[in-house]
Amino acid sequence: SGGIDCVIWPDDLARHKEDPKPDLVYYIKGRLERRGEAPNLIVSRILDLETARKELARALFLRVSLERNDSSDLDLVARILRKAPGPLGVTLKIEDAAGRGCAMKLGNGYSINPQKLPLDELESVLGPENVKLA
Repeated sequence: SGGIDCVIWPDDLARHKEDPKPDLVYYIKGRLERRGEAPNLIVSRILDLETARKELARALFLRVSLERNDSSDLDLVARILRKAPGPLGVTLKIEDAAGRGCAMKLGNGYSINPQKLPLDELESVLGPENVKLA
């Protein structure tokens, strides 16, 4: 553990909509520079955690409960996914009351752009615990 000095150039800082707030956690992208005595992190991007979650996601995992959800919910999920087409794959897991189920990777027609996907809509249909960007 410890600290490291971070440097951000004015042009890079100008690209950020808001200045970073004290006491909040951010994801920093940059490169390590080892000149002189102590290393510095040359910052190229500052992302709040929600933006980082979406930009760095490699897959979307959805869980459907046969107890809670029905076929109309699946139709709604399909419509929501199609609102944000993109390159990110979607895996759907369907579970029965006993927790048995199967997982399937959905076809390219359901691949999404996580930055445009209305996650809140998916969470309202499936429940927030059943929608995961990873």
